Amino acid sequence: MEKFPTHNPEENEPKIGGNELTKPEADLPKELLEHQEEMARFDREPGSKTKNSLDRAKKYLRILLAGAVLTFGGKMIYEKYEEHTEEQETIEYVLKSGLQEKAEKAGFDLKVDVPNGNGPYIAHIGYTHSFTANTPSAELLNMLAHDVIVKGNKDAEQLLLSLKEKGAVASVVFTEGYDEQSAGFLEFVSSERNKIISVETNEGAVKKLTDIISGLPAQNELPRDARTSFEYLVSKKLSELSRNNISISNDQLSALQNICRQKLGSFDMQSVGERMIKEGAAMKTFIDGEYKIAPVESSAIRDEIRKGEAVLSPLADKLGKLAELANKGSKEASAEYGEVAMQYNIINAQLHREKVLDARENFAVELIKGATSEQKVEHGVIPMLYGTSHDFSDNVKTLNKSDGKGKIGLITLVPKGYKGTRE
Repeated sequence: MEKFPTHNPEENEPKIGGNELTKPEADLPKELLEHQEEMARFDREPGSKTKNSLDRAKKYLRILLAGAVLTFGGKMIYEKYEEHTEEQETIEYVLKSGLQEKAEKAGFDLKVDVPNGNGPYIAHIGYTHSFTANTPSAELLNMLAHDVIVKGNKDAEQLLLSLKEKGAVASVVFTEGYDEQSAGFLEFVSSERNKIISVETNEGAVKKLTDIISGLPAQNELPRDARTSFEYLVSKKLSELSRNNISISNDQLSALQNICRQKLGSFDMQSVGERMIKEGAAMKTFIDGEYKIAPVESSAIRDEIRKGEAVLSPLADKLGKLAELANKGSKEASAEYGEVAMQYNIINAQLHREKVLDARENFAVELIKGATSEQKVEHGVIPMLYGTSHDFSDNVKTLNKSDGKGKIGLITLVPKGYKGTRE
């Protein structure tokens, strides 16, 4: 007898095995959305209308760019007698700028999707993100994909660091999973990071660290990546004290460990480095002061996806009940199951294409291209960390034709082990 699937997400978890980079089911970013909602609790403008997502994102981006770099790589110089087509200029730009070599060293295949000579370009760095929500499905996905997530983010971090000059001011990386309502959260994390970093290397350091962690919100009010970040920073500071032979009393260390476990949920200096990179190359480089995270999502689109999920939820429940009856031999339930399943699949496919893919990708491209226009950027690449399964080429080409603001190119960097599809 045919066994009918229940459409229960906990019974239909995606399988992630070996060293292959694969994506969870349809990349419907349930856990990413939940993380955005967690960060929105820190929003300083909670009354703002979601329809102003793009305006608010642009406003925050202007603030970021007042003290950060938007692009890498300048105009490549060619001999005057050489005549170059746009495609030839693009190839030479990728080679002479060192982008091809840096991508290769970091473990990425480079693909020019939209040629644009000397630029500017969006450099879509594909990666496998962890899942930040405190849900059973997120926990299982993170466990199954642990090695893939860690390696993917280490490679992305290596590539990001290779793009910027050592000692240069912080640069901007546009990052999936952050919207205009994430600004308050990022500012909060930055403020607490600066407090920890500024603790002087002396015998009073541990007491000061304890006081800083004590002043944090309760553990259940802090997103996991924030908790991991603060634990990582405390660990680095303790290592610094050790290198400088600063004595620490057992009582002081015990008090710090206890408050870290209470507020952050953990204190493990051996594992925190790996857990930090697992939170994402963007967050890791942000905490290390190398990059600033620029939002590339929209809370309005997030809400639209949630509405679509609300339509799917009762259908999934109904399928579960019908599957139970059909698997017991009910012909009526079996027939109705097929009808409801078709309805579910049609709505799910439409939600995936129109909102999870097209709407989010269009928003990202419009935001980044708008920034290059406003900043009068003519050359170079703008890094964007986004799931490898996303393909922005059609979005970029369409916007170039329709907005009347010149052209932006697209370079995609795909992890060499990636086996999934891109759409």
